[in-house]
Amino acid sequence: MILILADSLRNDFATEHLKGIFPEESWSSFKAIETLTPIVLASIFTGEPPEKTGVKYFTDEVNEDACKDVLLNHFGSYVTVSRLLGAGPGILPPARRQDISMLKPIKWNAESNHDDDVLEYVGKKWSMATDYWTDFIFYHSWLTHGPWGIDNYGPAEIPCVINTDRLMRRQSLEQNKAWYKLGIDDFAIRLREIREITNNQETIIITADHGEDLGEGGGKGHYAGAELEELRTVPIWVNRSNVDLEGVNHLTLKDKVYELYKEYELENSEYQKFKEMKMKKC
Repeated sequence: MILILADSLRNDFATEHLKGIFPEESWSSFKAIETLTPIVLASIFTGEPPEKTGVKYFTDEVNEDACKDVLLNHFGSYVTVSRLLGAGPGILPPARRQDISMLKPIKWNAESNHDDDVLEYVGKKWSMATDYWTDFIFYHSWLTHGPWGIDNYGPAEIPCVINTDRLMRRQSLEQNKAWYKLGIDDFAIRLREIREITNNQETIIITADHGEDLGEGGGKGHYAGAELEELRTVPIWVNRSNVDLEGVNHLTLKDKVYELYKEYELENSEYQKFKEMKMKKC
């Protein structure tokens, strides 16, 4: 199971430019619970609203009572590729679940802005040359977050995000849309790469934390508390046909992930045979 959270991915651009990458797809959209990344991440992983998680900014800790049943508890093994969760990508086996750094605290950590990390983990899982296996991969993609067209950068380059905001304010709506499209194109390439590596056998859910104001509103960029359509409405799609996505949102995504994992992987005999073959090599 791969859950992809594409940072700043707008619903209109997703439906126009990213449909059809997988042979079969189910699509929907929903209203983001907030328009600032750490708030949304905390709700996705806990299934609790912001008032219960207590997260407002990058350095906030998730309230302990909101961490009783987190997304990762449903998987025997997992890996995260994220710029905000813990210390970058890291494998946490069940024995280490008591010290989950990905939920408490949530800290800004740009150590793993390098999106190619996810291809390493996906590749190791599906390569017959390795004995690596992980049940769940959480991929927080930076490709659709400005500055677009710069797919990999880390802490030293974080100031360029500020410069992006300044540049956006000077550009026209059409200029910003053309620039944003570069990130959409990068993300499309990454989805195709994952599809090819897994031969579309891995169940993949793609959604976003929020959209992006390219000039439709007054702020440009993204900012907490916004009700702008382009910021609030986010896409969600799955590389499987006839998946019921009605009612799925940031609070219910945790349950939908496990539901699809059970249906398409735990109860999929061919998928389990492949896993058993790999695990026998361990």
